[in-house]
Amino acid sequence: FKKPNIDNVKFIDGSWGNQMVSDEELKMIYKKSKITIIPLKNSYQPSGQSVALQSMCVGTPVLITNTDGFWDQSNFTDKEEILFVPDNNIKSWIKIIDRYYSNDELLQQLSDKGLSLIKNKYTSESFHKSFSKIIGI
Repeated sequence: FKKPNIDNVKFIDGSWGNQMVSDEELKMIYKKSKITIIPLKNSYQPSGQSVALQSMCVGTPVLITNTDGFWDQSNFTDKEEILFVPDNNIKSWIKIIDRYYSNDELLQQLSDKGLSLIKNKYTSESFHKSFSKIIGI
């Protein structure tokens, strides 16, 4: 994989189980970013959830492949809380990036709605309520 030489893109090498940046450094990376881009292969297996939620928690909008395994289709609406790319065609990615990357107003709307969704649906309390309902307590 050859890394492109683009001034506003930073690649951070890493591997599963080997922490290359601290949690606080990762939080700052998300905060400094204008948008988080998550290209995924289509699968029924949920993928990208941690990255997307971490990004949205600090107010950074997310652009992600709309896979069959997206973890919560009922709460996430394209162009509201998140940006879905319908496929991994490079033209599809470029079209969406071009439309949103330089439009601070649209990015702010995505940021606000995404953060609101996280605060309302993905808190420890909401997890506890859902889990308690599942196990019957």
